Amino acid sequence: MALTEYEQKVLAELEYSLFTQDPKFGDSLSGKRIHAQGRRILRCGVTGFAVGSVWLVLFFTSSITISLIGLATMFVSSVVILSNVSSLRSVRGDPTCHPSVRIG
Repeated sequence: MALTEYEQKVLAELEYSLFTQDPKFGDSLSGKRIHAQGRRILRCGVTGFAVGSVWLVLFFTSSITISLIGLATMFVSSVVILSNVSSLRSVRGDPTCHPSVRIG
């Protein structure tokens, strides 16, 4: 259900007053934590993908089991990376997640 122009203006004024009166609380409601957690998960996914590819290359000829574990690690890491990137994009597009609210 879409908000009317008046409701959007009132909501923006409330958010602005919240951020100016209590910046600490306003920051806790902003997307800063979401972005920090998203970056951390993204780093873990990239690291897992790199470790899996190293296992795949190093143990391909000697131990097929470890190389298959490396392949599975790469697959899981790529799923984590893709799901995290899509969730970060959806948060970035959400105007309520930004601490700098402008009244226009």
